[in-house]
Amino acid sequence: MKDEIKTIKEVYQNKEYLILALSSTIVFYIVNVILHNYQTLFSLSKNPFIFFNLLVTMGLSFHQTVSQKTYISILILSTLFGLLLSLLVFKAKLNLSSSSKKPHVFASIGILLAILVPGCAACGVGILPLLGVSLGVLSFLPLKGFEISLIAIFIMAYSIVNVTKKMYVCDIARY
Repeated sequence: MKDEIKTIKEVYQNKEYLILALSSTIVFYIVNVILHNYQTLFSLSKNPFIFFNLLVTMGLSFHQTVSQKTYISILILSTLFGLLLSLLVFKAKLNLSSSSKKPHVFASIGILLAILVPGCAACGVGILPLLGVSLGVLSFLPLKGFEISLIAIFIMAYSIVNVTKKMYVCDIARY
C-alpha cells in the first residue's frame, strides 16, 4: 500500500493531474445536480445566465434536497471519479500499459454504476430513475438501491488501487 500512496503523491505533484482530478470531480457532482433537478432547471431557465445562477444555487444547496447518505455517497463517488480519471489519463500518457485489462474493466463498471445510481434510487438521483427504473424495481433490495452506490464506491476504490499498483514511483518519469 505504501507504493500506491507514493505513486498517487507523485502523480498529483503535477498540477495538470491535480486540476484534472478536481475539475472532473466537480463535473461529476454538477452532472448529478442537473440530473436530480433537470425538470426545474430547464423549465425555469431559458436564459443562460439564469440557468447558471440556478445551477450554482442548486449545487450549493444539493445536500438539502437529497438524503444525507445519498449526498455523502455522491461526494465520495465524485472524488473517486476524479482520482480514477486523472490516474487513467496519467497512465495512458506515459503508456504504462499493463498486460491485464482487469483494472480498466472494473473502472468502467464502477463509473457506470456511479452514473446510474450514485445515491439511493428513492432520491431520484442518477440516470436510472430517468430511464423509468425507480423504487418499484429496487424496493426488493434491503437498502432500496443504495447497494448499487456502495458497490460503485467499492469498485472505483479497488480500481484506483489496481491502477496505482501498476505504476511505481521509480518508473514514473519526472516531469
